[in-house]
Amino acid sequence: MRFLFVFLFHFVFIFQCAAQSDTVFVNELGTYVSREQANYYRVILSTETNAYLFNDYFFNHQLARSVEYKSKMGTIREGAAVYFFSNGIKKEEGHFANGFQTGEWRSYYTNAALKEKKIFTEKLHSYYTYQFDSTTAKVEEEGAYDFFGKKTGTWKRYFWNRENIQHRTAYVVGKKEGEQMEYYSSGAVKRKELFEKNKLKKGFQYDLEGHAIQYFPAFEYPVSKKPIYRVLQNEVACYAEQVKIHSFEIRFLVTKEGLVKNIEMDLDDESCKNEIRKGIEKMKWKPAKKENKPIDFTATFRMRAYGNGD
Repeated sequence: MRFLFVFLFHFVFIFQCAAQSDTVFVNELGTYVSREQANYYRVILSTETNAYLFNDYFFNHQLARSVEYKSKMGTIREGAAVYFFSNGIKKEEGHFANGFQTGEWRSYYTNAALKEKKIFTEKLHSYYTYQFDSTTAKVEEEGAYDFFGKKTGTWKRYFWNRENIQHRTAYVVGKKEGEQMEYYSSGAVKRKELFEKNKLKKGFQYDLEGHAIQYFPAFEYPVSKKPIYRVLQNEVACYAEQVKIHSFEIRFLVTKEGLVKNIEMDLDDESCKNEIRKGIEKMKWKPAKKENKPIDFTATFRMRAYGNGD
């Protein structure tokens, strides 16, 4: 027993010394960098299949990722891949084929519960996804992404902790197209909406018994009389100069009464921030609505040099 303890201690000591001196260091992208710039240290092992296993470790010696490559150069991923959180819990796992994700990939929450399951198709980068709730382990949403990472085809969203569909949404290259459906938990149709190129053209609404009633959208974002970027361009002298330096976010609460509160922005110029706040406070807003009832809503806008806020 004493011999085993001495052996294990000797192995750990050698392993830690190697990690501190002879081992190479890499960043998040896998690029070799100096120790000061590194996120991980790397150990490369050969496998029985003539592949190479790249093991990257956090500096607490916990394995961060283990990925198979075709060659020792580490240019093309081929085979199994596993990624971990810094506490040792598995973060993601799957396989690569000729550098691309293939087959089934699974990702996990920090509590080890299944977060998402992706099924990759023969078309590069396109996949079908199942997204899971962290507490109930039931599917929250499912649908496909195309080659460009845009939603495509029919997506289904489920009621919490149920298998009943709440929304059935159709996409073409990430935009709503065609018939969109919303259901009551009983399965009866609640809304039917017709979209063209992501724009609502016509909407219908029904009660639990299937009778047609007055239509209103399930959710409406807060709306101002004028676009925020135009108000700031016209009324805040320092805005144009600031947005030329870099884009920045503006966040504030639009209350259910239409008032603006808690204005924040990632700008260093305090004087200009105060001027922008004054400009926003003058604006008139219609509040956000959920099921046709006004609600408090935190709005976020990214201001860019070409003057178009999100």
